[in-house]
Amino acid sequence: GGIDSSAIVCAMRHLEPELELNTFSYISDDPRYSEERWVDIVTNHVGANSFKIRPRPQDLEKDIENLVHVQGAPFGSTSIYAQYCVFQKAKSQGVTVMLDGQGADELLAGYDYFLGSRIAELLRQGRIIKALQLLQNAATENQLSKTSLLQNTGRYLLPDIGRQAARKLIGKELVPEALDKSWFKSNGVEISSAAAQIEAAPRGLREHLWRTVAQSSLPHLLRYEDRNSMAFSIESRVPFLTHDFADFVMNLPPEFLVSSSGQRKHVLREALQGIVPQQILTRRDKIGFRSTEKEWLQASSAFVADVFTQAGDFPFLSKHATRDMVDDLRAGRPFNSALMWRIFNFLLWSRQVKANLGRK
Repeated sequence: GGIDSSAIVCAMRHLEPELELNTFSYISDDPRYSEERWVDIVTNHVGANSFKIRPRPQDLEKDIENLVHVQGAPFGSTSIYAQYCVFQKAKSQGVTVMLDGQGADELLAGYDYFLGSRIAELLRQGRIIKALQLLQNAATENQLSKTSLLQNTGRYLLPDIGRQAARKLIGKELVPEALDKSWFKSNGVEISSAAAQIEAAPRGLREHLWRTVAQSSLPHLLRYEDRNSMAFSIESRVPFLTHDFADFVMNLPPEFLVSSSGQRKHVLREALQGIVPQQILTRRDKIGFRSTEKEWLQASSAFVADVFTQAGDFPFLSKHATRDMVDDLRAGRPFNSALMWRIFNFLLWSRQVKANLGRK
């Protein structure tokens, strides 16, 4: 239902009018994250056989041990399980090769943070009016607040020490409360931001795109996909990630990617006119592969609590904080679902591989 996967499906139909097409889509139960109506627009447009996957909490609980084994390392969110279920469904239908839109967001500035990077680039060039116009237009075009866009822009203007100070000002500590900072300090571990590990903030949009493609998010995403697809003996191929296409995109002027109107992936949207339904090309929201992580954890609270009993084996985890997280989960109080999932996932992985990471 997103632009990238829709581009591939519609391009296939454009090139092969009689080809039988099968599409596989994860559908979230949460209407905030469901792309079902967009999926239906595309599959109806091309006349595809549409297979929809709606994993339930009990499915995750059943599959989680195998999923952790398949990935071979802790992973950051339950969206990896949603992808796992898509390949599982494709396998059940006898599909052995699939295409998907992975990489287009990274190459073509599809994420909101690239807007901040482009605004920062204009400011560095002294093009103040252009930067202010883009700030206004991008906020409207992408349904974002100017405040969040300014915060995003600041990430690419401030040195690392400034970014860390800014995080504290807006209440985002560098070290999660569930980690024992004193343990890291006593063991000679210096904690710094991920940005600092990749040197200074990127000086422009093109450098930012290159880092995302080669150094940060895309290598992780491709690894998740490769592990999930091969677990079901499926060749998953990514048409956007060819050398020729990457070289072409990396040499485009920045305004082809983030237009003056604030439109992300501008050149792709223009190139797909008449091929992809207009409703898809003019989408202003971006949902991505979002899963209902919080609800999954809540539905499996007894299982999660049992896994968390292992937290005491790792001295760098705060016993007090992890215990409070489980108490909040069981009591139905607000909790940090992203952090809880990561600890839960780490504990499952460590049990499987018998990890000895700072154990007493």
